[in-house]
Amino acid sequence: MGVILDTSILIAYERGSLNLDKLVKGRASELFGISVIIVSELLHGVHRADSKSRRLKREAW
Repeated sequence: MGVILDTSILIAYERGSLNLDKLVKGRASELFGISVIIVSELLHGVHRADSKSRRLKREAW
């Protein structure tokens, strides 16, 4: 079975309020992915970044 990560999970990880290692621990055999909608939402966040450094960080991620 696979796991689709939601935008809120990825945003929490970016903000440092989620330990992604803990979330995926013990799930090495499962596939993780994101939908194209999530990709679009993340790209929207890049364009709405409130500073150049945050925009560059989001682009790199």
